[in-house]
Amino acid sequence: MFDGTEENRSLLHDEKRMDLNADCVEFCNCAGHEDLVAVGTYELKEEIQKRIGELFLYQLQFSSDGRIQLKEAGSRKGSGIFDIRWRKSRLSSSAPIIAWAGADGSVEVLQHSDGKLEGIARAERICPNDGMCLSVDWGRSSTEPSNDLACSTSGGSLSRLKLTNTDLRQDVTWAAHDAEVWMCAFDAWNAHVLYSGADDCVLKVWDQRA
Repeated sequence: MFDGTEENRSLLHDEKRMDLNADCVEFCNCAGHEDLVAVGTYELKEEIQKRIGELFLYQLQFSSDGRIQLKEAGSRKGSGIFDIRWRKSRLSSSAPIIAWAGADGSVEVLQHSDGKLEGIARAERICPNDGMCLSVDWGRSSTEPSNDLACSTSGGSLSRLKLTNTDLRQDVTWAAHDAEVWMCAFDAWNAHVLYSGADDCVLKVWDQRA
């Protein structure tokens, strides 16, 4: 048991002062871009009852003494960001793509290209009654990068979305839980299976072929 008396041997490599609260971080899993890390931020402006956020992208670099340094590689403002996920790709020639779950009830998909983060598609008002999107995940594919996404909402619903060449389409939405759904994740080995967990203390497993 840790009693708080052991000496801290952790070495601080770098730090960045964020304007907002950092609440999610995700390393890029795209071939050739493993040195990228994304950070999502969130803050509720209580005086105006508005949730704001910003996505920051950093590139990992190493100093002459071996310390890791964070070099800013792009940013994009938006609503409060609750979750972020990179789309996995084995193609090193592909520009990295990332999705975020927004406090305004939207899912946005962005691409990192030429040192900039650019929005390429957005699905609005996925959660009814002005609810929030709380988590997002990309589907699994054994061949090409997946164009399927899932997201969970504060209204207890799950949605399945499809990224096309022109937009982000909401395919289906269903009532999944009796409370806020804080987590959704595709099975790592079965592309048809989706997991969800919520404030109703229930973990569910969904087969999307049904």
